[in-house]
Amino acid sequence: MNTNPSNAASIKVPDEPLIDVNELSNWLAISPNTLRKWIHKGPEAGLMPRMLRINGQLRFRPADVRAWLDKKAV
Repeated sequence: MNTNPSNAASIKVPDEPLIDVNELSNWLAISPNTLRKWIHKGPEAGLMPRMLRINGQLRFRPADVRAWLDKKAV
């Protein structure tokens, strides 16, 4: 295992911070409860973008949200 500290500089850091359920519900102009219902059904249902679970908390990448919205465009 390489423990060279210079490897830390090569770790890709996202350009945008992750957003939480409340921030995403504000972005989509829906209630947090509606978003939680969609989350319960899972991203496979197509009702919401991909999500990350970090220490039990749900987070979303803004780029994933934009890509999901682009797929929803009619």
